Amino acid sequence: MNDLNYEVWKFLTQARADYLSGIPEGELRRISCDMSLGSPEGGSREEQVYLTYEELRCTCKPVAELLEAGR
Repeated sequence: MNDLNYEVWKFLTQARADYLSGIPEGELRRISCDMSLGSPEGGSREEQVYLTYEELRCTCKPVAELLEAGR
């Protein structure tokens, strides 16, 4: 079946990644920049960063480990 309305997102905007991860926007951006993850897209407005699902997973993993260690 070929459904043209079905689309799998390959990239997430920073806002969507923040929402899915539950990590505050500034913190997720800092972590992803420190790990050199994400693809910046410049424009006339503020630069937007896009992450793949794998990059989001790699970004969230250290945070989850820190939270687990703090228990």
